[in-house]
Amino acid sequence: MSKSTDGSDEKDVEFKIVRSLYIGLTKPPDFLVEGLIELGDQVLLYGQPKVGKTFLAIQLACALATGRPFLKWEVKQRRKVLYINFEMGERVFARRISKFLIQPKEELSEPDLVSHFDEQIKDHLLFSVSPRSANISSQKKALAKLIAEHSPDFIVFDTLAKLHGVDEKENNAIQHVLTEVRNVCQKEGDPIAHMIVHHARKTAMNITDSAQNLTAAEIRGGSAIRGEADVILGLASSAGGAGGGAKMKLIMEARNVSLEDLDLEVGDERIFRPAEEQSRQAIKNDFYENLRAAAGEIRKSDVIRILAKNHGIETDTVAKDIGKWMKEDKQIKQKKCPKDKRARMIWLDK
Repeated sequence: MSKSTDGSDEKDVEFKIVRSLYIGLTKPPDFLVEGLIELGDQVLLYGQPKVGKTFLAIQLACALATGRPFLKWEVKQRRKVLYINFEMGERVFARRISKFLIQPKEELSEPDLVSHFDEQIKDHLLFSVSPRSANISSQKKALAKLIAEHSPDFIVFDTLAKLHGVDEKENNAIQHVLTEVRNVCQKEGDPIAHMIVHHARKTAMNITDSAQNLTAAEIRGGSAIRGEADVILGLASSAGGAGGGAKMKLIMEARNVSLEDLDLEVGDERIFRPAEEQSRQAIKNDFYENLRAAAGEIRKSDVIRILAKNHGIETDTVAKDIGKWMKEDKQIKQKKCPKDKRARMIWLDK
């Protein structure tokens, strides 16, 4: 450690020189979330207060900790996640995170329920409940110690405002904060991918026109906040979307991958799903409702026609989905219609 010209401590830096393109061209990307987040990326998740940023951040943390998909992207390997929280206590976090885990099929006692949920994350998700702020400039040693002790693969900082005491509109100052965050996110000298949760400007991020094209210009603070990030995810309320039914929209930008904005649906449990996936689930629910309402045999062709009309999609698409659901659920039975050998009768065998 040496002294800079202004008298402050100056950290010695070792520059890495590349003399050949071979490694860069032949080394495959190391994705934590396939096609979205790569090893070492700094991810910025922004949106207005109460839009659901923390819920989406927890959903991503749970996906990485369990190895389950995040929205439409695969997670091929379980990762260890450290969630540095400045917003919630232990009780609130525990209840929020439980919503994103596989729910028990039967009612369990409280200790068994806790064990059921703990078994799914198996020390792959760690969560801090204090302090409620940590100025990166004065407490980077404590953060570095925390990271070194737990050796995570992904870190969430929720929120940026609690990591500093500078004016976010001052580019030089906030650039320094984001660089310090990147520098502290190291694992044996290698960069750790991390997400910073941040706020949008108060008047932005509400999509009233599905054709409106929002950009990351709505991020609160100086342009350096946007410029430093490798992946930018903006969460906004939406009146439009797929089929006019999406309630949210994810606005996305990235340096290394090509991304398109994603229409989302969000349920009562604040679980986000791609709008197309949510639409498919609604069709599936309608399918089962028709089988139950029939209380016996019903023509397969009639069900296909009803679902196609109810949801405004092609009958061929419905027929393929029903075929898939029947293979997955052995309780759904079918046989030839006695009066019309070309027709099929289906029913739910309870």
